[in-house]
Amino acid sequence: MNFPMDNPFFQFLFWLLNTPGIGGIAVGLIGLISVSIYASSLYWIARGARADEVDTYAYPTPTLLDH
Repeated sequence: MNFPMDNPFFQFLFWLLNTPGIGGIAVGLIGLISVSIYASSLYWIARGARADEVDTYAYPTPTLLDH
């Protein structure tokens, strides 16, 4: 990829983003976001399993259409 490195702003931006500290922070944030999405998905599924079911449905299920 060709990038205009003759501009001082782009040189500074490349230097800032290419440092190990910021790269490590980016990898850490990606990992933290992935783990939190996974955990919140499991929590959402577990909460849905404990939800109270209503006795009547708003519409008939396909098995009750013939009755």
